[in-house]
Amino acid sequence: MRDTGTEHEADLIDLTTARAADGEDFDGLRQRMLELEAELEQAKADVGRLQLQVDLFTSTDPVTGFVNRSGTVDAIQSALDRLDRMSEPVTVLAITVPELAAVRDQLDDITLIDTLRHVGALIAGGLRRVDRVGRLENDTFVSVLSNLGPDAVDVVLGRLEAALVAQPVELGDDRITLRPRLGALVLRGAAGTDADLLLEEALSLPALADDDGRLVVTR
Repeated sequence: MRDTGTEHEADLIDLTTARAADGEDFDGLRQRMLELEAELEQAKADVGRLQLQVDLFTSTDPVTGFVNRSGTVDAIQSALDRLDRMSEPVTVLAITVPELAAVRDQLDDITLIDTLRHVGALIAGGLRRVDRVGRLENDTFVSVLSNLGPDAVDVVLGRLEAALVAQPVELGDDRITLRPRLGALVLRGAAGTDADLLLEEALSLPALADDDGRLVVTR
């Protein structure tokens, strides 16, 4: 790939040298330099937009449009930074939906994608707008919550569970009731915390939940 910015800068230098050597008309040279500077700024803007698109693609699940593992880790790290600066508790919420894992091999791609989007939308609907929803696997969703204590987090888990149970998934002639398992890791201190390890710890919690399907761990 050519380095457009470097080429334009080289042109500016060449033109300046040419003026000194040949006595080129100053007004014409100045106009050309302004045009090259404008082209250089446009090239820099284009590169910035392309980088933004790359960053967005690498942090987004292409199937559902929710953030993927990379985007989730970034969200955790941002929350940890706020915790360090502002002492806001951070919660990593993991939700598994066993029913999706049980039926996914029976679904065509379109039905599976629609079902995943439906479940993700139900989860997002039970959270605040600032709480991003991510999908890590076909039956696992995750969200990062900021500035909520353990009691408030438990209320959120109850609300999410009720929303998912109340909206069965239509698969052909079947109606499958979702019975999610939810685990939340509430963190009050950020010192020495690794975002990837925090995510892995949170992902282990749904399997440890009691019969009610919910578990909140604070540390």
